[in-house]
Amino acid sequence: MGTQSDTVTGSFELASRATTCRNLYVGMTRGQRTNTVCVVTESHDIAEARDVLDSIISFDRADIPATTQRHDLAKVDRHVGTRCEVPGWIAEFRTATAVQLNQAITDHSRRQDQQQKLLQRVTAAEERRRQTHIAAEPFTQAIDEADTRLAQARDEKQLLDQRLSTAKRRDCRSIRADISTADYELELAAADRADALRRARPTATASATASRELNDLREEQWRERLFARWAGGTDTIEILQHRLDSVDTWQRWATGANLDPNRIRQMAEGLRVTRDETRRFSTLRTALLTHPTTRGIDLAAPTNPSRRPPEMSIEIL
Repeated sequence: MGTQSDTVTGSFELASRATTCRNLYVGMTRGQRTNTVCVVTESHDIAEARDVLDSIISFDRADIPATTQRHDLAKVDRHVGTRCEVPGWIAEFRTATAVQLNQAITDHSRRQDQQQKLLQRVTAAEERRRQTHIAAEPFTQAIDEADTRLAQARDEKQLLDQRLSTAKRRDCRSIRADISTADYELELAAADRADALRRARPTATASATASRELNDLREEQWRERLFARWAGGTDTIEILQHRLDSVDTWQRWATGANLDPNRIRQMAEGLRVTRDETRRFSTLRTALLTHPTTRGIDLAAPTNPSRRPPEMSIEIL
């Protein structure tokens, strides 16, 4: 049977394990502004809702006979009974994991806000330094010109001194007069340079201050980025979310829910924690690994070996 729909402002769909992939596609692509799906589950567990949507997306029953569909649906929805006892501490443990996840999300959001504010401060500091450099440019040019005149006056004075040391007696008087004039020019050039330095001092101070502030902000920005990489950011959030999902999935598995092998592998990986100080992740994982129903599933290797989670622990106070 075909599935069609008109384009509307907002789409709203009710999905269950009986929903086909094609039905879900139509319902989720016809809304111009919003496309909303509500998933029918046996509990309020978000992981179960994800499983329902995963099964819909990965399996299209459009061309399967009705008898086969009923058989498959009954098999998927069937519970085999409790596999193992759910520890009494699991609710408290899940809460502690959720608290750590929420804290990681809060810390990441705070760091992002700090980085954005710091970036704005760096941008403003760059503009201040640019403006102070522009303001100081005429004074810098005046100092350069005064340095040039002072150097010329010194060269002229040195040249006259050399001429006087080798001059004949009859030429000394005129050379001494030239030296007197050169001394005066040298004094004027030195005074001009001192005056240029005095005039440039306010803008030079402002330019140096702006450069120092910019350098300090860039160093702070570098430290913030370094700390953000050390803290983990989105990677830490993703890992903690995976662990929380794995705890929820473990409870469903322990109480008899049928899960596909890939979901079980993902759960086993999420329960693999290096620094498990409370040993509770290890307890759940051991129950999973030693149960007869999982012996045919390779749970030793992670599903994504290129990304190993950093060492973190959950503490329950």
